[in-house]
Amino acid sequence: MAPPQVFAGVEKLVLALDIGTTTSSISVAHLAPGTIPVVEPITTHEQVPTEVLYNAEGGVVACGVDCRTPENLERAKAEGLHLAQFFKLSLHPATMQFATPSSSQSTSSSSTGAKSYLPTFEVPELPPTVSIESVYASFMHYMSTSPPRIVQESVDDRVRFTREAEASVNYSLKKEDVREWMKPGATFTVIDAGGSTVDICMYMCEAITPKLLIREVKPSECIQAGGVFVDRAAASFLQQKLAGSMFGDAAHISEMIKKFEEKTKRKFTGDELPNSTSIIHFGANNHRRHFKGSGRRRCSGEVM
Repeated sequence: MAPPQVFAGVEKLVLALDIGTTTSSISVAHLAPGTIPVVEPITTHEQVPTEVLYNAEGGVVACGVDCRTPENLERAKAEGLHLAQFFKLSLHPATMQFATPSSSQSTSSSSTGAKSYLPTFEVPELPPTVSIESVYASFMHYMSTSPPRIVQESVDDRVRFTREAEASVNYSLKKEDVREWMKPGATFTVIDAGGSTVDICMYMCEAITPKLLIREVKPSECIQAGGVFVDRAAASFLQQKLAGSMFGDAAHISEMIKKFEEKTKRKFTGDELPNSTSIIHFGANNHRRHFKGSGRRRCSGEVM
């Protein structure tokens, strides 16, 4: 595979904005003649929540990480502010909607000790006076003002959209181990397991010199089975197991799911099935000593 090429065009800055279902990011590449372009993340946070907070009149109160500041969290409770999240799901066509397991599948799972906790996923509604277009406009404005001022002043108003499959392929091909097998005729598949969807695409390498040339050999597929659905299934599991306890309310379940997403879910690999056990922590430290399991909920590998 050919090494990275030196840029020979007109000097420019290129911004890449990725708006995901749960988190978003922005990166920049300085294309300077005679240099090899390097893509650098420029968001102040590694992961920016894809969220917009609205007041009762539909006015924007905060976006991204600002939605989760202690002040805005308290204000949201006191004033009944509306948090727009997972709004990317509202753009999905009906043909992509998530399908829960059939009754026969659920019965089969139950017979081995596991149970289906997959809920019907409902996209949170937007405020009555807010359209999906305005949500995206507000969030994109917020993200575009996060780069340093020198970057903002150097970027023109042109916007070009790249298909998610193409972006995934370009990202994957930056890995060094690709050079070991990439050659003309090689066919490869890229799977992007995101927040709301799992995208699968297949390409064939047609040339590696003087530059890499690949061709899509099968139309990409998009399945509505991303990480947010795993979180919702975990919430359903916890609601059933903790029903009637002091930890069964919405606030505690929400905190548990946050810890589940940050730790439990990311550690699970499935390599030790069916005997693996995952732990979901809950409750404040000063509460845990009063409860069996010290504020931990065990979850079998089959349920995970």
